[in-house]
Amino acid sequence: MTLSILAIFLAPFYLKVVLDPKSSHRTLKSLSKSSEMQTGFSFFLLLLALMILSQTGLEFSFEWESLLAWLGLITFAKGAILLIPGFLDKKMKMISEAQMPILGFIGLLFVLGLVYVDTQLLV
Repeated sequence: MTLSILAIFLAPFYLKVVLDPKSSHRTLKSLSKSSEMQTGFSFFLLLLALMILSQTGLEFSFEWESLLAWLGLITFAKGAILLIPGFLDKKMKMISEAQMPILGFIGLLFVLGLVYVDTQLLV
């Protein structure tokens, strides 16, 4: 059930990227230019990872049941990488506005995969 809850929170963001790529690209570009916003978003990701890992524990086995713990670890790594100065600005130079719907669609497929794993494989 927790993977479906995570998917419910991620789906609107990815849908926004698919439906309005220009605004999403502008938002990410402004996030990469502002170190204060980048630090705040990084702390949000670190807090989210802390909540996920405190619920699941630090058990990282290669089973479907520990997928949420692995996602918490990946979220922690994303938050830590955002604290590196200039990292997001360098990555945003590689992403164009035309690529945003494709990235959003890949994100929606990831959300669909989370729901599938939670409802079919973890029964």
